Amino acid sequence: MLNYPRVVLDPRLGFTVFKGFAVTFVFAVQELVNKWGKMQLPYSPELDRKVAEISDISPKIGTNFIFQA
Repeated sequence: MLNYPRVVLDPRLGFTVFKGFAVTFVFAVQELVNKWGKMQLPYSPELDRKVAEISDISPKIGTNFIFQA
């Protein structure tokens, strides 16, 4: 098992997005991210544009999702 710091989130904290989308950030080493499955999200033109906008900031910023077919 990798020996990296971890953050424990309180599972009682939750929210529902009724309109629009939420952008969340996770900081992790690439070795760990490579083991995670990709989140499947419904296609959203707004999210697609926001991801492109964020990706233009730096090539080091990545995503870990795919749009559902």
